[in-house]
Amino acid sequence: ADDDDFGDFGGFDGPMPAAGAPFSAPSLVANDDDTFRSIAVLRPPADPAIGSESPVPVGELSAGCLDGTLAQLLAAGRYEEALASQQHLDAVAQLAVQQNEYERAKENDELEEAIHIKKVVLPALRARLASDPAVEAWSRPVAPPYATAGILAAEAVSRFGEAEAAPFARLCSADLSSVAASDLPSAAAKLRRLRAAHVLLMETSREEQRAHLEALDAMGEAIL
Repeated sequence: ADDDDFGDFGGFDGPMPAAGAPFSAPSLVANDDDTFRSIAVLRPPADPAIGSESPVPVGELSAGCLDGTLAQLLAAGRYEEALASQQHLDAVAQLAVQQNEYERAKENDELEEAIHIKKVVLPALRARLASDPAVEAWSRPVAPPYATAGILAAEAVSRFGEAEAAPFARLCSADLSSVAASDLPSAAAKLRRLRAAHVLLMETSREEQRAHLEALDAMGEAIL
């Protein structure tokens, strides 16, 4: 049809998957012009020493970590990045499913559904993908603005001394790996709040730093 934005459903090169055949990453996703682009795929980090905090039990990890990167991020205590990688993997998986649905709708001349998937569903899922630089960063040692709780504690001790930095160091010693095993978004949020507290300590005056440390000592883990 002239106004269905699909014509004869042409424009796809190469063989289509058989009906019911599973998709595997990397998935290919139709752009607005029915061409395809590759989705970044997670790879295990080249340097295994990307962190030193206690690993989350493998049994608690999602199936998306089978390629290693998500598991490595969790084991390193990089919970904010682990959450982003998990969301990226979820989007990749859903894109594969929706692309199959798109092809099925085209084959069955279900124009309205095909157009909806192409114009609404696929763009929304593509918007949830992480950028290529972000995906590449997950396979390298942690770098600012991100940091593990261990790094934050070490920097505070280096700046203020072990005794004075103790309230913040105690916060950083919280068992976030157990939290991440059951609730990764919560662990990521707790680490983000630790980073915010760390910024306050490092970027304010000496008098304000003492006040922040006293407040942390009084509030304890309630701040997380």
